[in-house]
Formats: sequence, C-alpha cells, structure tokens
Amino acid sequence: MRKKGFLLALAAAVLLCLCSCAKQQDGGQGAASDGQERYRYVREELSLPVSGNYLAIYDIAACGDQLFISCGTMDDNSDSMVQHDFRMDMNGNSVKLVSGTECAFYLDNGSALLGVDGDSKETFEIFNWTASGVNGTNAAVQSLGEGKFLYYDAYTAVILKPSSVPYDELVTLKLGTMDPFSVADIAADFNASSEKYQIEVIDYSQYNRSDGSTTGLDQLELDILSGNGPDIYDLLTLPRKQYEKTGRLVDLYSFIEKDDTLKNMKLLPELLAQTETEGKLYTLIPAYGILSLAGDPDNIGTEAPLDLTAMLDLYEKMGDGENPFGIAMSKRDYTDTMVSLSDTVFVNWENRSCRFDSEQFAALLEFAAGLPDTSDTSKQINMVYTGKQLLSLREILSIYDLVAFNAYFHGNMRLYGMPSAENGGTAIKPYIALGISADCKDKEGAWTFLRTFLYDQYQTELAGRALPATKTGFDSLIDDYANWVASGGKMHTVDPFGNDVTIQETDSRIADMLRNAISAVSCVYDNNTALTDLIWREAQPFFSGGKTARQTAEIVQSKAAIYIAEQT
Repeated sequence: MRKKGFLLALAAAVLLCLCSCAKQQDGGQGAASDGQERYRYVREELSLPVSGNYLAIYDIAACGDQLFISCGTMDDNSDSMVQHDFRMDMNGNSVKLVSGTECAFYLDNGSALLGVDGDSKETFEIFNWTASGVNGTNAAVQSLGEGKFLYYDAYTAVILKPSSVPYDELVTLKLGTMDPFSVADIAADFNASSEKYQIEVIDYSQYNRSDGSTTGLDQLELDILSGNGPDIYDLLTLPRKQYEKTGRLVDLYSFIEKDDTLKNMKLLPELLAQTETEGKLYTLIPAYGILSLAGDPDNIGTEAPLDLTAMLDLYEKMGDGENPFGIAMSKRDYTDTMVSLSDTVFVNWENRSCRFDSEQFAALLEFAAGLPDTSDTSKQINMVYTGKQLLSLREILSIYDLVAFNAYFHGNMRLYGMPSAENGGTAIKPYIALGISADCKDKEGAWTFLRTFLYDQYQTELAGRALPATKTGFDSLIDDYANWVASGGKMHTVDPFGNDVTIQETDSRIADMLRNAISAVSCVYDNNTALTDLIWREAQPFFSGGKTARQTAEIVQSKAAIYIAEQT
C-alpha cells in the first residue's frame, strides 16, 4: 500500500521550502553567494535494485553514503503492486548530510532552486530545474552538501551535482510557453544529454493576473518587442497561424534538408499538407492526436460527413430538452472548438478574411444554444453506450482509444470529422508544437533540440501518449497493433455499469479506421483565445434571448474582420 506524505521533508535533511513568491536575485545555474565561478548542474541516474513493469517511489532518505528507499513495482504476472524496502550505497557520490553550512534554507520559485544566504538573507539561483535535466514538478530535494542534492519524485531518483563545465560556456536557449506541462520533461531530458546547449523553460502563465489587467501573452509581447523574447516558442499554447504570418518563425525545412542525422526520416505527407504554409514549415508537430466527432450511423441516420447545418438537424432526433452531446459538451466548448481550426468555413488566414455572417455560423450558434452552460464528461461513456448521447468529440491519441470507444458504440462507430472544417475531414490536435524564433540567437542550437523529436527512438516510443509524425513511427505503431491482434487482440476493461468485459479484435478494421482518420485530416486545431473570447463575448446577447442568430452573426463578422485584418 502506498505510504502517505512521501513528498514531505526527510528527517535530518535540509528541507526544500516551497515558496512561489520568492524573488530571484542576481545569479544563475550553479551560482554561489560569494561570487565564485558557476558550473552547470547535471543529473546522475540512480539504478534501483528492483524490477517490474512500473516503478513508484514512496520514500527516500539519505544518510552518510547510503540511501534508504521504499518503493513499489508492478508484478509481472498480476496487476498488484509489490513493495520494496531496502538500503543501497551511493558509491561515494554523496557526503554526509549538512544543515545550514551552505544555505540557511532553500526555495522553489517554480523554475529554479534558490538558496538563501544565512547572513545576508539574499536569495540566489543554484540551478534551473529543466536545465539540470529534471522538471521540478511535485518533487522533493535533499541537500547532500558540497553543492550536491538528492532529487526524487514519484517515478525517479537522481543526484544533482555541479559538473566541470563552467556555466558561462553553455548556450542557454529560452523556450516560451503558457503551459510547461507538455515541454518540461522533454527539455529536461535534452538538457541531461546535451553538453553545449541547455533549454530554459519560461512559463508565461505566471504573469496572468486574476483581475485580467495583465496576461502572460501581454508579457510575452513585451519581451519580444524589447528583444528579450524566447528563442523557441511552444506553439501549442500560442496563436500559431498569426506567428507564422507575421514572420516570427523560421522555416524548418532549411534545417531538415541539410541534417544528415535525418536523411532517412520521412514525415507523414497528410500532416505536412496541413502544417505547411506556402511551401514552408514553420511549426514542427512531432506528436499529435486526431480530433473528430464520433457516432453510430444507425442512430445518426447517415454515414456522410456532418456540416454545421446537418448538426442542427440532429435535434429532430432528440426529445424535449435533449441534445446530441448530452451533458458532455457546453455552449462554450462547442463554440470554441468549431472556431479553433486552422482552416474553417469562417476564417481564411492566408488572405486575412472571414465569413461569420453566414448560415453556417448562425447554425453553429443555434446548435450551441441547446447545450448546457457547463459540461460534465463523467457520464459520457454510459450515455454513449445506452444511446442517449448521439455524438462524442474524440481526441485519438492511440489506436487503442479507437478499440475502446468503438466498443462503447457497440462495434459500429463512425468518425464524422469536424463540421466547421472547410473541406470536412478530421483535425490534427498537436500534442507538441514547436517553432524557432526569427530572433533566436543560435538557430542551429535550437534546431539541435527540435530534431530530437524526429528521431526513431522518440517516434517509436510515443505509443499510448500521442500519434507519431514520421513514417517509421507510424509503421511501428501499426506493426505493434498487428502483433497484438495476432496474439489474441484482447483488452480487459469495464462496461459503463461496472461489469468486467473483454474486447477482442480479430482483424485490421481499427488500423484501417486510424489510417483513414489521418488521411482525412484537413486542418489543425489552434489556440487563439483572442478570437474565441471575442466570439463568445458577442454571442451572449443571443444566448440570453436579446438578439437573433443572424443579428449576432453580423456583429461577430464586423468585429472579427477587424481583428483578423490586424494580424500582420
């Protein structure tokens, strides 16, 4: 059984005090309070003497040259956790614990470990989390003295220690994001293996103010205008199309074409067709999901793609007060999703024009009016299984997602694509989306980071997290699925009523469904909160009964046209 409070302080150790309001003073990775030369911190893996399919660390304490460890692993022959309690030598990599000789105590400001000088009380950066090869999220740190630290979270344990590389010899590249979740681990892994470059993740969401007076995007714009912007953009959380059109990104083809390490790499053409802009590739999407509406054609009444007018007609199949999504989709969810595509019936980013004054947008508003104000997906599987919910918006990140949801539709699921897409079809929803700034001080170094996502090792190890972008990665996924089917193709799960069930696949129909979903991609799901916020704000009078859908469409067209034209 998992022990409680494993992230709390360890006895006889210097505690890591979490203090999000700590203000960083002058310093940097490997900084010292007395002005001595700074060195890069690196991680040294600890090999734990346990085996199993899954490792969960409960507690670790260091004493002298030994670690006292409590952890659990998944038994190879069952679904139960096996607990292990043992001690192990650190092979001379640690010294006895000290308290207060190097720092009075330590603080975490969200991106780095800070030390507090016992005399001056000033804070200084000891090391940046991701630059040292760890993500710093939900972790415990214990001082080992001589600048070394024991670092562990629920799944890993490492020693962080100064290297022989002076900090000033490193090239630090900043990666700007509004949500570090999808990039922190990747940056940390890169930093752990790179001798010349380090990626420092800047979380701009920390600048969001609760009263809306300042946002992270505002601060990002200020940094860019002042020449202090990121070298790499996390475009998963930023308006990708606008950044591409305004010249903020470099063409990645110029790096791919001359990179000998990628000479045999082939990107899936269906993805390239939707991510290229005028023959150039500004955004790298190495991992993604497929976004599509799913339903049973016997209940929907057609196997043909659904446009926004056809979506509105589905209300005729529902009873009073019912809608095709049940309670799984809110007004805001539906409106935002249908607008947040790179190529819709509403916006043409190439010529900066829009068509919100159309029957299709009026139909979108009228459909949204019948949805609840808030969504609740906790009962979605039950409602799909019982036929009370006709449609479900699915993000397909794994071929086994299709296996499971097809079973909930009683083996008769059809992917209907995205109704607002210009040419119908499905949408690419990026899991990772990165671009190099046109102002990046070391573009070759930034590319060294980006290209790691295209290597076979990364692409073939994506299974279960996201779909691969290269032919090698996709072929590996299909081969693994074929082997699973050949070995019995059984998935054990529970039905919506809590009963144990076994799903069995015996042919290639699910693999064909995934291939078809990728072949049908016609747009990319983008993050453009400025546009979606504008539309949602102007739609309120319609939802409250003060204006008609047509009147609202005209107002949205007028204001959205100004906004889109300004994106130069």
